[in-house]
Amino acid sequence: MNDNELNADATYVQVMRECRMIADAAHPGYHGLTDWISNVDGFLMRIGTDKPAMASGMVNDLHARGTEYSVAFGFSPERVRYFANRLLDGILLSSDEKVIAPMIVTQALAAAGNAIAYLRVRDGEDGHSDAERAMIASAIAALEGLTAESDKNACLGALHQTEVLVRDLFALSSTEVGRQGTGVLNDLRVAMTFLRSGIGMARQSFPIVVGSNEAASLARKLMRVSLPVVCLNAP
Repeated sequence: MNDNELNADATYVQVMRECRMIADAAHPGYHGLTDWISNVDGFLMRIGTDKPAMASGMVNDLHARGTEYSVAFGFSPERVRYFANRLLDGILLSSDEKVIAPMIVTQALAAAGNAIAYLRVRDGEDGHSDAERAMIASAIAALEGLTAESDKNACLGALHQTEVLVRDLFALSSTEVGRQGTGVLNDLRVAMTFLRSGIGMARQSFPIVVGSNEAASLARKLMRVSLPVVCLNAP
């Protein structure tokens, strides 16, 4: 695959072409400068600061389709993720809440998708009391009520309700169910940190990765828009 074959936004492709040019010492704006990584850092952070709305979409796409960008532009997948993080740094520096707030809600909905998928499996298992099944159903309903337009308090309420349930019923177990529950619990806590304190307070945990195609589908359904979701199994 070359960059002409990559089915991506033309602006994202152009930004990545310029990153490639900087890395190859072929960019006219960076001629003769040898520290290409620092140069790309500055280039991407300026884009994030100056054009946060565009950059937020590119951050999502680079994380969701890192392998495709890697093949198209000759960077490692780790370097592509690194580029996404530099764009994110610029977005955070912009302090543009019209861009940052929806990014945070998207993370909350990714955590919700993981939690719904996990709880649906648990609800189908034997051994739960009627009271436990009622709590599971209540948590799922609260999460399914979230949308991309939900305010911070609504997101926090639904995520906290689910956090308590997963923590008390599942995450303390040393079984595979418990290990999966711990992962869901961690995602919920990261999302709540984003909501309460901003992405910068849990910067190393961005983005929340959905663990299955079902969870990705659930997260997109909650968003009610076609945003890239970072999934372990590319759906």
